[in-house]
Amino acid sequence: MDAYTDLLDKYRFDTEWNYVGHGQNGSVYHKGDVAVKVTTDEVELEHAKQAEGKTFPSLNPISNVEIHSPDLGTYQSPFLSPVPNQVRDAINKYAKEITEYIEVKDDSLLDGLPTLLQKFFKQVRIDFQKASIPLDETDIQGDNVMVDSKGKLKMIDY
Repeated sequence: MDAYTDLLDKYRFDTEWNYVGHGQNGSVYHKGDVAVKVTTDEVELEHAKQAEGKTFPSLNPISNVEIHSPDLGTYQSPFLSPVPNQVRDAINKYAKEITEYIEVKDDSLLDGLPTLLQKFFKQVRIDFQKASIPLDETDIQGDNVMVDSKGKLKMIDY
């Protein structure tokens, strides 16, 4: 078995952890209000390490980053809820414009979005800069925006 499968098995066979889902580069499990991401995305791990232990209004807080190799690791964060479908769809519809806005900060690129999402992505841009996360390495999509227990939007997988 490879190291990635070994890490997945650590959570898969522990009855306290519940499988949430997977994407191109990893899988997510949760126990209560804690989620753990097992990822093979080297950039995501670098960003997680940079944001670890810090608090940003628009970014899901990250803790316990463990890097097993440059392209394999885990990190924890609060377990969040998906955004409503219409919010996810709006983000997906304007993903290209949002990504360009985050890179170049041209407010007109956000004109088609509801005000709430305009404010959110303006804060995301600020928070990426504060966290020293390169603005051109973002993965803007509706599945990467979630809702915390207080009803606030949060970016995940940044």
